[in-house]
Amino acid sequence: MLGYKAKQGVAVVRIKVSRGGMRKQRPRAGRRSKHMGVLRIKAAVSTQQVAERRVSEHYPNMHVIGSYPLWRDGKHAWYECILIDASHPSISRDYNYRRLLGLKG
Repeated sequence: MLGYKAKQGVAVVRIKVSRGGMRKQRPRAGRRSKHMGVLRIKAAVSTQQVAERRVSEHYPNMHVIGSYPLWRDGKHAWYECILIDASHPSISRDYNYRRLLGLKG
């Protein structure tokens, strides 16, 4: 339904996103970690959108075409994102994927 096909150029990536409050305090005393985890936490963005954004940043040559939730507990939410590689020959030959990516031909 989301566009997954078992073929070359299509990948499924599982990602874990933290759940909970969006108001995370910046550490003010003592040592602080380099990545404090206080930026890019927005209440208006769902955890699924955060997962898709993180996957697209980690795989810059691939396009996210969809995602679905796997599991959720009190601390984390897991999602699987479907990625396609637009430069792969089997994807560039497939009409449905070309239409999805907005490619001509």
